[in-house]
Formats: sequence, C-alpha cells, structure tokens
Amino acid sequence: LADGLPPEEAAEDFASAERNRLGLGDAPIINLRELLESDVGLRVFYMRLPSHVAGMFTYSDELGGCIAINSAHPEERRRWSLAHEYGHFLTSRFRPEVSILLAYERTPASERLGDGFAGAFLMPTSALRRKFNDASRLRKGKITPADLCRLANYYFVSVEALSRRLESLHLVPSGTWDRLQDRGFKVREAQDVLKLQPHRYLEQPLPPRYQFLAAEAYQREKLTEGQLAHLLRVDRVEARRIVQKLTRQPYIS
Repeated sequence: LADGLPPEEAAEDFASAERNRLGLGDAPIINLRELLESDVGLRVFYMRLPSHVAGMFTYSDELGGCIAINSAHPEERRRWSLAHEYGHFLTSRFRPEVSILLAYERTPASERLGDGFAGAFLMPTSALRRKFNDASRLRKGKITPADLCRLANYYFVSVEALSRRLESLHLVPSGTWDRLQDRGFKVREAQDVLKLQPHRYLEQPLPPRYQFLAAEAYQREKLTEGQLAHLLRVDRVEARRIVQKLTRQPYIS
C-alpha cells in the first residue's frame, strides 16, 4: 500500500488523483464504462458470471487492461464492481484479480482498497460532504432513509454503498446500514414512493473497440462468418447486422 497507509486512506488518495487526472471535478460519473474505455483504454466486458463473483480483472502488454463484470447483477452493483476493478488496474495491474462478494467485515486488505477506491471515485469526499450537509441542514440535523435514497440516486450507487461511504467519513453513525436492514427497510419500495428515476444505461456485452476489430478482421477475410458470430456471441444474422452498422461509421482508433 502507498507509503504504508491503511487501505481506505490510500484509496482516497488514488481516487482523488485519478479524478483530477481525468478532469472529472466533483460531478457524478454516469457513463463510467464509456469513460474508462475512451479515456483510459480499458476493455470492459459484461457477461454472466457465478452469482458470488462481482467482477474480474487482468492485464497484459498485448491486450492492455481487461475487466469482466457480472451482467446479472443490478446496475448500481455493476458500476461499483467496475470502479472497484479499475482501482485494481491502477494499484496492482500485473496481478490478475477476481472479486468475490464477501461479508463486509471479512473483506481482505486488497479488496478494501478496491472498495475504498470505488467509493471515493464514485462519491468524491468534498462533494459528498456538501450534499450531505445540505440535506442535514434542511432536516435540522436529522437524516432520513429518504435522504439516503436521494443521495444514492444522485451518485448512481446503491443505498448500501452510499451508507457505507457515509459511515467511513463519520457523517452517519457506524452500523447505520445494518440497522436499516434490521428494521426491514425496503430500498426499491422507498425509491418507488419517492418517484426516483433510475439511471438506465444500456450495457453492451462487448467493448465497442472489440466489436470493431472483429468486424474489420471479417471484412479483411481473416475471420469466417461463423468465427465472427462466435467472437461477437451472436448468431450469423446479427453478426452481419453489427458489421454493417460498424462499417457505415468512421472509427478513430
């Protein structure tokens, strides 16, 4: 870990430096995958993985950084997993990694670093404090579950992730999320009552760059139609449609 810092503190430093490098400011990041593919050069794949696997990461000089995210998980979880794996890319890129869903208390140091990075990258400290304090002032110091839902929706993260982040910053008491669960708090029901619109962002299974390279290889007759369909994980009719769509548009590598 950086300079012997605890994982959570090191994660804050990494996340702040990376947001600065990418010129993100304090705003929420909605199109995270697009950002990481276009500005960082990562290859992001969405695929069916075992339910206990959140994501995987590997790196090689030939392929660069490749991340696989469990497509069966909820949207907020997928974004969190993507930011988590990005943290591994920044801090230990030559060490392949599989993220397993574990109890919060049993998370090892390397995973705490990944989770700490995800939290700080998706919910930057200064902006989150401001938003939280604004909500707190409106409630005269009282924060409600509805406020947590609104904040989570603003940052496009789960209410659990937001609550854990607020706990780590000592903005809410430790164990806040666990107490909400014990009381039977239903997040989706609360979101419906509050009429919070989810951030719908269609995640393609394969990175656009990967699809383009496959289409280009097919056009150069380096792939058969069957091989193309296999690589794109579609049938031959859909493979031809993808090639037509991609080759009608200019692509800047």
